[in-house]
Amino acid sequence: MANIAIVIGNATYDNLGNLDCCEADVTAISELLEATGKYETIKSVVNADADAMKSAIRETLESHQDIEELLFYFSGHGVQRQSDFYFCAINFDKTKPNETGLSTTELHTLFRSGDPVTVVKVVDACNSGTTLIKSDESFIGVNKGDLSNIVQISSCLESQFSLTGSPLSQFTESFCKAALRKTQGNVFYTDIIGVIRDEFLEDDNQTPHFVSQGTGRELFVEDASRLAAFRLKFEAEWIESSDEDDGELVESEEDAIASRANMLKVIEDAEQKFASLEMAKDFIDKLFDGIIERVNSNEFTDFFDVLVEEHSKYVEPTAQAFMVRCLSGQKRPDNFVTAYIGQKKKRYPVWESALSRAMYGDEYEPVTTLKLNCSIPRAQMRVIFSPKFKSLDQLRLVISCAPSLTSCYIFENTTKHLRTDWSGFDDEGSQVEKKWYDRKWTEDISWLCDAACDRLLEAVEESIEQASKRLADHDDE
Repeated sequence: MANIAIVIGNATYDNLGNLDCCEADVTAISELLEATGKYETIKSVVNADADAMKSAIRETLESHQDIEELLFYFSGHGVQRQSDFYFCAINFDKTKPNETGLSTTELHTLFRSGDPVTVVKVVDACNSGTTLIKSDESFIGVNKGDLSNIVQISSCLESQFSLTGSPLSQFTESFCKAALRKTQGNVFYTDIIGVIRDEFLEDDNQTPHFVSQGTGRELFVEDASRLAAFRLKFEAEWIESSDEDDGELVESEEDAIASRANMLKVIEDAEQKFASLEMAKDFIDKLFDGIIERVNSNEFTDFFDVLVEEHSKYVEPTAQAFMVRCLSGQKRPDNFVTAYIGQKKKRYPVWESALSRAMYGDEYEPVTTLKLNCSIPRAQMRVIFSPKFKSLDQLRLVISCAPSLTSCYIFENTTKHLRTDWSGFDDEGSQVEKKWYDRKWTEDISWLCDAACDRLLEAVEESIEQASKRLADHDDE
């Protein structure tokens, strides 16, 4: 019987933040699996849309008649929607998760078509710690391929975020280290799980999640000595060594001077690429002023009043979660903006605390932090199309700028807000459009002004048309 592996990593996304480390994750995991000498087929897939992901899985399974072990690895964005977890393809759209992503339910259905004896899932993605056994899943009670023997190793709980890294993500690096801990003898998946548990034991921000339905004797590799060559490459290429050179290398004074001169040139060259405060202010002025000019000359003045508000900090709640999620995954050479995703222990009322913890253990809730640390006069603007008629909804466009030394991260967030009072509207609103951009400070962004305003005005026009149709239909009754 054959052992096969499917290794998928998505780093470049159309609608989500890019995750540079995911391509290296795929390379490292694929080479680790190859080093075991265990797998007849290792299918590696990088930066695939949903159709390509599903096709790769189907074709790999269909190419084998009898499968002993199926190992599935994924590194990329993950989303929890209701009772299902979705592996995000590069074209993932949260409004169409089943078309543009791969749900756990669908993945298990694909697995069953190959009827593997053992399934091993290693998932390095946010919200990936999804419980396998649910009464409403088709996981149980299928004639062919009950997946009764399954090991799932997830990078975090379903309410947490999985941290990126360089060159590998934090969890994938930990998985490789755990697999390499032994130099001889059998390495069981339970061995790997135990090492990972210990590494994240005191980490409240990321808690790996494990599910095992089997004997506990599932082997990753029967002879750890096979991994010796991979261990050397892994230490050289995928982790940063903190050990000092044990050799007796003595640097001459000439070498030291040349080295310092080279470092100075590198730093001087980088300095030319960094933006000054004046350059950043000019860039943001052109962006904000371009949008203001466009919206103030719109063709819907009979229907809406236009109000523009500006802030020197991030105060708009509709944009915060989106900004934190995108910025936390980006490698930036500074901390002009703090964007942090973590978790904290849930607080219980005094009377409930002891009982709840005794029954369920500690529970955690997500925490996000977004803070502008540098000083810029214009960081965020809000354009409000406030209706002159009670039958129309309010529309808002929030543009936020997150400066960095090398570029500016721009966030566009358009929402529609229903009336909650005679002259009031709900604060949260419903999502109409959400995009983000990473643009160099020297770039001409007039196109972005036009694109953001076009999308806003299209939403305004659509809102008018919907209200008109609704009122006309009502009059016909």
